[in-house]
Amino acid sequence: MNYQKVSESIFLKISLNRLVLLSVFGLIMLVSHLVTLPEPIMALVASIFMVFMPILLGHDLITFGKKYSLSMFQNLDVISRLIIFWIIGSLFIFHLTVFSAALKFNFMVVLLITLFVLLAGSLRENVSFRGIELQDFLNPQEKNRLDERAHNQKLSMVKKTPSTFFESRSANLCLVVIIVAICISSTLFFRMYQPFPTYMMAEFQHFGKAIQMIDALGNLTIVEKAYFVIIYANQAIASSLFNVHPLPIIWVAAFIQSVIVGGGIFAIGMLLFKKIIPSLIAAFLSLWILGGAPVQNNPYVFSDGSLSSMFFILTLYLITKNLQKHGIQLNKKNLIITFLLCLGLPASIFIQRLVVWSDSTIATLFVPFLPFALILFNRDQLIYGGRYRFSIILLAAFTFLVMLHPFNAPLYIILSCVYVILWKLLTNGDKRD
Repeated sequence: MNYQKVSESIFLKISLNRLVLLSVFGLIMLVSHLVTLPEPIMALVASIFMVFMPILLGHDLITFGKKYSLSMFQNLDVISRLIIFWIIGSLFIFHLTVFSAALKFNFMVVLLITLFVLLAGSLRENVSFRGIELQDFLNPQEKNRLDERAHNQKLSMVKKTPSTFFESRSANLCLVVIIVAICISSTLFFRMYQPFPTYMMAEFQHFGKAIQMIDALGNLTIVEKAYFVIIYANQAIASSLFNVHPLPIIWVAAFIQSVIVGGGIFAIGMLLFKKIIPSLIAAFLSLWILGGAPVQNNPYVFSDGSLSSMFFILTLYLITKNLQKHGIQLNKKNLIITFLLCLGLPASIFIQRLVVWSDSTIATLFVPFLPFALILFNRDQLIYGGRYRFSIILLAAFTFLVMLHPFNAPLYIILSCVYVILWKLLTNGDKRD
């Protein structure tokens, strides 16, 4: 047996970039438990970890047991891919937490399972994250960038393709700085009146659940007519791992939230306008005039309401990107099936949480778990594409909206459905012309 070839093949199957990333986070975790580090820095690291952790977990769940190939997720652009990973990973953390609470487990069980999945996912190739470049986020209207790059390489033997704005690294970095500045400016202005965290913060009521999970997960109230603990579970994991109080994490996470909101609006603008300046103006107006949360929520805090509004913007991106000219084409039959599936299951979560069986532990555990299991069962639609891929994408998005904020979700889901119908009517009108 050639042990050198065997060791090389094993080494190549390990995701080195992911291992390096987790090693950096792990080193910071270890140091934070040994010495006292500045609270703002630890809060920032924990907030960034709250973004990466669900993405990596979602990727591992969707690709579990699948043989990696370059054809995986070729029908999904980078941003859509990351949003879906984030949904699946966040739902996994939520269900892991509430089932552990129902079984009276210690919070350490949730931490160990989460870390195990993160490490296990690093021991195999992460093809889904290969080839991601900055311009995939700045220029999202281009479809299947990997295919286009390969095609351009073939054509380069015949003719040279002209350079564009997004091929300049310095221009891309400059654009990123402008977008980030626009995104955090409004939140920074608001935070000037709420200095780094005090108990007078607007988010004071949004960290109690996380503390309860860390201290006594078995005593967590599962059955209640209130918000799901989906963001608090993520927050509790980051707080426990990095040895920092949840309140500073919430204070810092508002800035990351504003960057995602502004970046999402910019991406939608690039899909619709295909120009940078109108997209930047749309992001600026949305964050400064309209705000990130139009339904009676402060857009500059980190809460269930502001997160649901942020994800509504990401849902609009998923719809816009996947219904473009070269994207998914819906006939009447597929449209009806899509709405029945994507409205029925989230509606059942809303009804169970707020209307009937809200006092049942079994219903509280398994009604939200049903769409999550259905999405994982049909993951091939996401990985390789299929007739009902758009239905699964919408089901994931609508389920996550309901789980984030059951009270705001009906409005956002209705607006999303109206957006899909209007897009369908407009595209049909263009075809007739």
